Amino acid sequence: PVFRAVKDSLYFGVVVGFCILAATHAYYFMGRREDPTPAYAAFLQSFRLGMLGDFDLFEYEGVDPSLVLIGNGTFAPEDPDPSVDYIAIHFLFYAVSVGVSVVLMNLFIAVLSSSYDLHEDLAKVLFLQARAATIHNIRSRPWGIMLAAVSRAFGCGCGETDLSDSALFFFVREQPPNDELRSMRSVMQSNLAKLESKFEQRLEHVVETQK
Repeated sequence: PVFRAVKDSLYFGVVVGFCILAATHAYYFMGRREDPTPAYAAFLQSFRLGMLGDFDLFEYEGVDPSLVLIGNGTFAPEDPDPSVDYIAIHFLFYAVSVGVSVVLMNLFIAVLSSSYDLHEDLAKVLFLQARAATIHNIRSRPWGIMLAAVSRAFGCGCGETDLSDSALFFFVREQPPNDELRSMRSVMQSNLAKLESKFEQRLEHVVETQK
């Protein structure tokens, strides 16, 4: 379920990635940071703000506070003056923090959670499919086919089983037990089915009493 949920959420992750790259391009165009390289500095600031919600507004603007001597050998930090790109940097900061860090990241978490809940409900089916695919791959290997050909050539019948007259039977519960309800989706469906069944029984009882 984990890998399938991540795979289903990959397309939305691509959208988030393009938004991060757009913020990186805008920040790189302003040229506020150059260490270690302008491109990596722009990507790091955009990634920290958009994905992690971690930022220092002065560092994002490309200015640093300074220490000022206030007397008696004591230094105090002093905020730097606004840079020439003060308005553009703050506009980009609000756009990335709200649009990416808040809106898109919460949507991405919701999509990932919904996809995981869906595949968690199908965990047993996916497991049986993976097991059947593994068995098919093992039976399709060359030495298995060669062994079957040799056994047919010598008439020993090794490795062959006649399944022409065999049958496969399986039983499925109409209502799964509570310990097999793995996702919230299954729990809600099971509860709704039980309520519907009780409602129908009561409705039938009311109709019979009125007769």
